Amino acid sequence: MLKKAANYLSFSILSAIIGFLAVIYMSRVISQEEMGVIGLFMGALYIAPELIAFSTTGLIAINKVKLEKVQFLYFARSYITFGFLNFVLLFISSIAISFLFEGYWVIFVVIPIISFFMFLISFHYSELIQDGHSISYGLYNLFNVVITTLLTLFFLSGLSLDWDGRIFAMLISQILVVMLMHRKTFKTLKLFKVSINKIQFKKFIVFGFPLLLALGAGWI
Repeated sequence: MLKKAANYLSFSILSAIIGFLAVIYMSRVISQEEMGVIGLFMGALYIAPELIAFSTTGLIAINKVKLEKVQFLYFARSYITFGFLNFVLLFISSIAISFLFEGYWVIFVVIPIISFFMFLISFHYSELIQDGHSISYGLYNLFNVVITTLLTLFFLSGLSLDWDGRIFAMLISQILVVMLMHRKTFKTLKLFKVSINKIQFKKFIVFGFPLLLALGAGWI
């Protein structure tokens, strides 16, 4: 138990240091206005993945412990399908809103996409934690931070992009993390099939709605 806790802590500290250095770098190469745009983008990312999950992330850990492997797989299929449907609704809404902010349309297109990949990553993180795979969890998290930072350096210094460089870096890193997870340990995603289970969907809504309201209140 202590060894796993130490692993989580070590990787978290290392990832935090790299992320902090990336912020210092960005503050030196782009304007305060551009940093403000990134800040607003990060604020939206605080709630967008939860909109896709409908604040039901806690159900993953609960069912991972409670259900047998086959039952959990059925739950996962319904859960990911539910998340994908929410992603489609969020993406359509975001595209519609983007017409009101023509200069920042990229943000509104990218936010739902990044959020969906974050939704998948969060699902597997919950699996890894419940299975006690602290090293895999830490390595994925570190990989995400390192790739995001390297791509940020490339886009900002190499291609002379501004806030959009940071956003593209995050998008690509999220995609790469999911691809790596799928290849290595994300068996649930490998076995995924679309499952529209109305009973499960109703449970997701009942469980997540009050939590989503609380999250929205805190965000505002």
